[in-house]
Amino acid sequence: MRVFLVGMHRSGTSALARVLNLMGLHLGLEDELMPAKPDNPAGFWERVDVQELNEEVMTALGGAWHTVLADDVARLSPADRRRFARGARAILRRLAPHRPWLVKDPRLCLLLPLWLEQAGEAAAVLIVRRPLQVAQSIATRNGFPIPVGVALWEEHTLAALRHTAGIPRLLVAHH
Repeated sequence: MRVFLVGMHRSGTSALARVLNLMGLHLGLEDELMPAKPDNPAGFWERVDVQELNEEVMTALGGAWHTVLADDVARLSPADRRRFARGARAILRRLAPHRPWLVKDPRLCLLLPLWLEQAGEAAAVLIVRRPLQVAQSIATRNGFPIPVGVALWEEHTLAALRHTAGIPRLLVAHH
């Protein structure tokens, strides 16, 4: 089984990833996972290579996680799409012997179509937290105004719902 955990930053993706990991879904080896940081002291439970590859794609699309932009991955150049495909296939090959596995990165809200092209049959777990709570958490962590946090929540959440519409999915409410 291949599972993608999809949810906006500060929505509980890390906590849910750890729960799913404890239930038997493989996240990666310890040295493949992001280390804990002050803003997430229990850990991110997120692969560094996935986060780095997603950051490369966001940059190629002219944005970042904190900029509201169209999530149209079709705008990627053929060269950037090939580079992403090579990187994603390498990550997925490393995960393949460890099924069931879970990939988590909030950027998946916007980039899931690219991952699904490489992963084939997969399922998604979506986590949703109230928009104002997300915006307040982002304001505390990043200093962004509340309306910016709400706009980011809306963009990421609508994209996540749209991109998971054709695959098996489970919705988890943060509260």
